[in-house]
Amino acid sequence: MSHCNPAYFNFCEGLVKSIRHFDNDNHIILKLLDFEDSEKKNAENRLKNIQNIDLDFQTTHDKEYFIKPSLKYINDRKAQLYTNCRPFLIHDIMKEYDDDILSLCANGLVFTNLNEVKNTLKKKDFIFLERKTWLGPKSIEDVAKIQEKEHLGNLLMSTLDKTPPEQRFEFLQSMNPRSSTGSLWRYYNEKQKNLTLQEIVHLPISRVALLGTLGISNNVSTKVFVKNWKNYIFEEIKQNQKFFSSFVSGAEPDTREDDSFVRAYIKHSFGKPLTKKTHMWAGNIVDSSCTSNKIWFAKGTTKSGGGKDNKGKRYLEKLEFFRSLYN
Repeated sequence: MSHCNPAYFNFCEGLVKSIRHFDNDNHIILKLLDFEDSEKKNAENRLKNIQNIDLDFQTTHDKEYFIKPSLKYINDRKAQLYTNCRPFLIHDIMKEYDDDILSLCANGLVFTNLNEVKNTLKKKDFIFLERKTWLGPKSIEDVAKIQEKEHLGNLLMSTLDKTPPEQRFEFLQSMNPRSSTGSLWRYYNEKQKNLTLQEIVHLPISRVALLGTLGISNNVSTKVFVKNWKNYIFEEIKQNQKFFSSFVSGAEPDTREDDSFVRAYIKHSFGKPLTKKTHMWAGNIVDSSCTSNKIWFAKGTTKSGGGKDNKGKRYLEKLEFFRSLYN
């Protein structure tokens, strides 16, 4: 499964064709959001020779996950956020089908057979990537520990202890960048060393999960999980709160789909504990350097040809190669 708006369709086309090029015959579902008639015809034409694929065109204004753009961007089709809608789309698929799901962001490319993912989901509830953050947490379980008394304070103090005494005052007063230890220390004390899980998951040090590639085993327990994930997204939208970013005067919103994913995982209490696999191909699920035979994920400027070490150039070359196929 993948989803995109018209601006991302070129990437999504490359993703679909890369999947088929490596002999994956899995059923593909594309959720194509806010396509006009001419854009629908183009998508259908570009993918007309791809077998076992469903194109589901949706108008987001009619959907429960719709986020109204601010007045500043009300006429800008690119202003609508299409990340938080993913658990809603996954939830719909899990109700309609019994199959396990591999959700791939549109700006990804597949360079491998996906049977390993398929086989892993027979034993695990989830497949995704976890990464170590700058203060040390590297798994969802580590984020859950931050709720424990003084755990976050101890992490911060261990960083402070490594700072020369003459630099500590300036260190603790620092407000930039957003993820600096000084800013986090002040936020922690402002909250009287007692943060809710909802506040914790928005901290930069809690963003251990990367969901560009997300495998979900379709079972009773994960259905409940995805429903909870949806509910947390709803809660964030209705509250319209800012947590850590408001403290450090950040302009951008700090409520994201992966924050709610981590929160739902920690709070999950249905039946058996959820299981996950976060390392595959003897390494990461995805390769943001665009050099391997894994699943490439073009983060940030890479998808437009930027990035270090020519990775954007490599990505675009492969993207155009795949888009030239099956025409």
